[in-house]
Amino acid sequence: MNKFREQDGITLYMALLMLSVIVSIALGISSLMLRELYTVKDIGSFVVDIYAADAGVERTLYKIRQTPDFGSCQSTSDCIVTSQDMGVASFINNAQYRTTTLDGGVLWCTGTFKCIRSLGSLFDTSRAFELSF
Repeated sequence: MNKFREQDGITLYMALLMLSVIVSIALGISSLMLRELYTVKDIGSFVVDIYAADAGVERTLYKIRQTPDFGSCQSTSDCIVTSQDMGVASFINNAQYRTTTLDGGVLWCTGTFKCIRSLGSLFDTSRAFELSF
């Protein structure tokens, strides 16, 4: 009888220990899942950014082909073109692009004719394309 009295409450202690292990594992798994959900949500914005930047490049190439004396710039400060300047107020999803066109051999442009740098953005994410030709 004395032997059982020494082990009073061991079942309660073991139950609490097992419960704390299970709760710790559940919290760890939910933390990993939340991090993955945030990453997946941001991937959608990155895809939109890429398409907006691509639209900026395509629109600028169209303008270059349509306008024989298309003016590019000698410095980046006076040649930033936004989506509004190119006739696109904004996309349906509020994405926008900014393009910069430079002559070959000016600043970062190593192309022989012109360079286009287009930055697509949506909310707090952005992606860019750079084209030399």
